[in-house]
Amino acid sequence: MSNYFPTGDNINFGNRVASELRRYGFSKPFVIDTSRNGNGSNGQWCNPAGRRIGTPSQLGGGAEMLLWLKTPGE
Repeated sequence: MSNYFPTGDNINFGNRVASELRRYGFSKPFVIDTSRNGNGSNGQWCNPAGRRIGTPSQLGGGAEMLLWLKTPGE
């Protein structure tokens, strides 16, 4: 999961998807791209101004990993 949504929103979405998958016998971890979500979304979807990097890469955090998948600031 990625984009400019706050990490907490992405975690909630990932957990809902994982919960649905478990109903069908699947167990899938997920990762969250935090490279651009440190300032949340301002409603723009394409290169909104004023965004900041989010949580540094780490294991856990509500997902299997939080990662900077894109170059911060890209």
